[in-house]
Amino acid sequence: LMCSKCKGKGREATPRQVTVQVPAGVQDGATIRLLGQGDNGDPPGNLLIRVSAPNTNPEFRRDGADLYSDATISLTELSEGGSVSVTTVDGGQGSLKVPQGTKPGAYMRIK
Repeated sequence: LMCSKCKGKGREATPRQVTVQVPAGVQDGATIRLLGQGDNGDPPGNLLIRVSAPNTNPEFRRDGADLYSDATISLTELSEGGSVSVTTVDGGQGSLKVPQGTKPGAYMRIK
């Protein structure tokens, strides 16, 4: 007679919860490997997790590990310098210092 739970495979699929550390800047489609967390073989296999990280915030665009956002800066602020308010990744507000003589279309980095 065949076991009704495993259907003769000798293993039974049971759902369980695992905690995964997702590294900052992980790419969409990347695979995270959890050693020994897969099938209950001897030795147990690895659990492979495919990351789905779509851009759900239209204010930012992603290029590799970098995020970009546009800011409107007046010509006076570009030529004389100053600071502008920008939206941060967590939805807060930050201040971006614009150096004197900045060219239109320049990229600036916020750390």
